[in-house]
Amino acid sequence: MTEHDNKVVIFKHSRSWSGDRCSQLLESMGYQIDWYYPHEGNPLPEPEAYRGAVIFGCRDSVNDTEDWIAEELRWVQSCLKTDCAFLGICFGGQLLAKVLGARVARHENNLTEVGFIELLPSESADSDFTTPLKLFQWHKEGFELPSNTTLLCSSDRFQNQAFQYNDRFYGLQFHPEVNHSVISQWFDTNNDYDSEGLDRASRARHLDYARQHDDAITEWFSEFLKKWLNE
Repeated sequence: MTEHDNKVVIFKHSRSWSGDRCSQLLESMGYQIDWYYPHEGNPLPEPEAYRGAVIFGCRDSVNDTEDWIAEELRWVQSCLKTDCAFLGICFGGQLLAKVLGARVARHENNLTEVGFIELLPSESADSDFTTPLKLFQWHKEGFELPSNTTLLCSSDRFQNQAFQYNDRFYGLQFHPEVNHSVISQWFDTNNDYDSEGLDRASRARHLDYARQHDDAITEWFSEFLKKWLNE
């Protein structure tokens, strides 16, 4: 395995939480993780140096005008021209959708998704999305389906939950990277989100669900990552 084959870069937009399922699985598969924080204004790496790139979520919108968001959009565009596989999660998936020409916006009825939401596979879904999944969400905006992509799954509120572009570029609206520990950290640092329907009882239910289904979600996401990186 060359140095390129052994490395994955992850873009993260907060230092207030850690211990995600994604990086843990990638490390268990033998990959070296390089972490970057675009919102801090540091230069971004060359995508050619990596076998894969993951962009996590963010409280900002891809439609905001900060310089670092524009730079991150340009980086995603450059990634599509390389053999670096790309996985965008929530904000990251919205970045990919926008780069591919799709609109990212709030729900027409101003609906949101917070907590564990059931995802239903589309008719064109591949082997990773052939059965219903219940995964964590936390977003106000969603993406339209970009041209020349395959819709993989939907929810009741947001039809476009995951899409695939070519063989190794994925945009996800949901958060398979978060486990019980990460959700607990998010709840602790986002106490101002009661308007999203999060009260003490609902937070407890989501945490309980995360504990009960951690192994099953980890198993599904592990197989997804292996396919994504052609393991």
